[in-house]
Amino acid sequence: MRTTWNGENNDVQLASCVLSLVKESYETRTASGDSFCPVGDVVLFGSMERLKFCSDIEEIYLDHRVKRIGECLGPVTENERLKEKQHRNENEGERTISELKSFVEFVQERFSSFAPPLRRCIVTFCTHISRSFMGENNFRNMISFLESLGSLEYLLTQKNLASEEVFKSKPLEDYFVKSCLSSLKTLQTSIEGLVLPCFSNKYALKQFCFERAFVIFCTTSISYKLNAVNMEPLNIVVIDEAAQLTEAESTIPLQLPGMKHDILVGDERQLPAMVNSNVCIESGFGRSLFDRLSSLGHSKHLFRPMFRSYSFINVVGGREEKDDDGRSRRNMVEVAIVVKIVRKLYTSWQDSNKKTIIGVISLYAAQVVSIQEKLGHKYEKLDGFSVKVKSIDGFQGGGEDIIILSTVKSNSHGYVGFISSRQRTNVSLTRARHCLWILGNERTLTNSESIWNELVSDARNRHCFFDADDDKYLRMTIIEAKEELQQPDDLVNRNSVLFKQAKWKVLFSD
Repeated sequence: MRTTWNGENNDVQLASCVLSLVKESYETRTASGDSFCPVGDVVLFGSMERLKFCSDIEEIYLDHRVKRIGECLGPVTENERLKEKQHRNENEGERTISELKSFVEFVQERFSSFAPPLRRCIVTFCTHISRSFMGENNFRNMISFLESLGSLEYLLTQKNLASEEVFKSKPLEDYFVKSCLSSLKTLQTSIEGLVLPCFSNKYALKQFCFERAFVIFCTTSISYKLNAVNMEPLNIVVIDEAAQLTEAESTIPLQLPGMKHDILVGDERQLPAMVNSNVCIESGFGRSLFDRLSSLGHSKHLFRPMFRSYSFINVVGGREEKDDDGRSRRNMVEVAIVVKIVRKLYTSWQDSNKKTIIGVISLYAAQVVSIQEKLGHKYEKLDGFSVKVKSIDGFQGGGEDIIILSTVKSNSHGYVGFISSRQRTNVSLTRARHCLWILGNERTLTNSESIWNELVSDARNRHCFFDADDDKYLRMTIIEAKEELQQPDDLVNRNSVLFKQAKWKVLFSD
């Protein structure tokens, strides 16, 4: 069965998840320490810049695969050999008679020259060439050869190995040598029987990779290139985030020749396709094929476990204000609390060292910028811990382990603006894999007469409602933020964080 998986925003993330599942089931580790996973059946292609390429999925990226296979099939090894010979001749010209190498040194040097490129090519074949094309016997022979090669390397790299010992007949050593030679001869014969493309023809190499793949990842916009590939028809086309694509975009992969089945995955209650033209919006250009089929009564299968539970953290004392440009809004007290929570999570991660990815979402661009500025570069380039701060649109189609949602809104009349959109709320509530924390002002959200009133009430009913100033660390964070913002007036009232839990209070009067 051959499948293509299309999407516009999260194709790399989806490919990464599939690759992780494949590695969990099929990763191979030899006794000699070589590790690889046969992923020749899976390929990802497209523009590296558009895909936001990362090293995690390099093994299935088409251009990388073509390069690695081409290196093994081409004369690269011979070139390396010539360079090594030239380097050796230059060194030997400087040697004196007393510095001539022993036979053992000569053998060790020649082995270290030939073995690494050979091992690299074998690992490349096992990783990037489809296991079904290569054959199960060839795959096992390659693993056997790698183990024999590792054993031979161990014997030759022993300390104080004398030249006389190389010629001594020892049953174990003889077995390793014979096993290595036998595996190498068997591989040479079997690989010569495979129809492999010419190393210098990149088009032929790409064609070869497509023909052997059973799962192809690409965006809908670039899937038209599969029409030019001479391969068997695809059995299934899966379009992810189908509700976020216009009908015109969805029809691109649907026109692939011989396609038998099409599966649309999406949610019409999330953000629709981005359409800039008002004329196009009025004419319904932004409508998705998913939405159209749903309105026509086509059956849908609902993934009910997709809903994630959440906790609401009530932030009192924050001010909703416009940014310097006056176009967007921010709440600096919520910014300070987000930074504090991330800092505490980082401390906990240092103790557990369990891989953690945190996503911080806000519906306002100014809030996103403010949080990014406060976090700085502290959590960048850490192995196992990362923080991503984006708007709702930036997280569409993606998800992280922990999500912190900053609502920003804080006013007395319950005005929440465009965050009352059920589509945007739907996206924000479904980005967390394990934990979702919502920061907001209870009074503003409950008075909004929107879905946020229901969300706050639901959190309270589930005992997942918390006041930020009940926590001593968050309470101090709020006070420090107010001092930094030079807003002391907010602290001098009976309901402020300073006096809320005080045993006595001073009442000011006119």
